[in-house]
Amino acid sequence: MNGLNTLRRKLFYHASEPWDGDNVTLKADLISLTEKWQQLTSSSGSEVPCPLTFSEHEAAACIQLDKAQVEADEQLQACREAIGVGTEGWVPLEFYEEVKQREVKLKADALDAAESEEERARTREHWIFDDFCEEDYL
Repeated sequence: MNGLNTLRRKLFYHASEPWDGDNVTLKADLISLTEKWQQLTSSSGSEVPCPLTFSEHEAAACIQLDKAQVEADEQLQACREAIGVGTEGWVPLEFYEEVKQREVKLKADALDAAESEEERARTREHWIFDDFCEEDYL
């Protein structure tokens, strides 16, 4: 039952937080809900059909995308921690030069680790700590 309580909390949290163009996390939770529906409703004594359905292909694709997104978020957080910048990109002025040097080194390391020229070009073009115009992504 503890796993179901966790699922309930995740559903509530992911449904109520701003999505910022992302509903994959909530959809993955809803897929988990459909998989655990019988456990969730069995205490009522009657079999209540789950009101949600997802095809196997849709569910598998969403779960795969959610895992990739979680991994990317973890990598981004590790990069932020490595250079010393918060989630909003803000750095106290007295630490700016030090943080900027760590960011430049991180970018150089990422470019060195790229396995192809195309990957290097994409890294340069979409570097996570470069300034960007948000309107381009709306």
